[in-house]
Amino acid sequence: MATKLNITVTNPALASTTKLGASIMAAASFQDWWQADAQHATVAAGKATALISRSGSGRNLSQVTEAQQATLTDAAIGTHAALTFAGGQAYSMTGTDPEVPLTWAIIYKPTLAVEAAVFSSRTDASNQTRFVSSASGMATFQHGSGLAQVPHRFNEWNLAVMGHDASTVFLSVNGSEFVTAPTNNAGGPTTRTLGALNGALSQPFTGLISDVIALTLGPLSNSDTVGRIKDFARLYGIPVA
Repeated sequence: MATKLNITVTNPALASTTKLGASIMAAASFQDWWQADAQHATVAAGKATALISRSGSGRNLSQVTEAQQATLTDAAIGTHAALTFAGGQAYSMTGTDPEVPLTWAIIYKPTLAVEAAVFSSRTDASNQTRFVSSASGMATFQHGSGLAQVPHRFNEWNLAVMGHDASTVFLSVNGSEFVTAPTNNAGGPTTRTLGALNGALSQPFTGLISDVIALTLGPLSNSDTVGRIKDFARLYGIPVA
């Protein structure tokens, strides 16, 4: 990942020597970035026990049970590594949760056409947020009963950007967008899970995940920070509008 993070950005609002990864992390809205590579993960016997946030926040994605740890696969996205989920792996966020609505960007590759949770969070049974890869070829982001759906590509890498606030539930996949209204916004999350649904191994994801980025801004697809994340995905070769 180091090579791509060292590519400079062309942005009149930034110094000419600013690197692309650094420009994302320097944004006022930046919260966390979990990256599936050996530099930013704890690895044992080829499996990732934790993804360490690049922000230094202490909010890591961890899994202590070996059978539920994903494999760190080299050269999975170009020349770079990614986590391989085989339908039984999941990671939970540790550390102090910001407990505010977040915009999430996830670079992922679904390899099995089943209903599977790429990412989820939960406050209670009536206030759940989930990003799901479905058997129909749709990516779905749900907050409460607010539902946004956009087509995505199986066996190919995708960039999904999603979020919610008091008036909007938003999903963009590879630049295609869907916006709807939420019906439940109560409370802050008590669990956040990568690779399965709500801290358990229900609806487990099968595929690969490269990067997960969290921002504090509302779900605005034209924000400057999201634009930088799209540029980063394009460096992987992902066709993003």
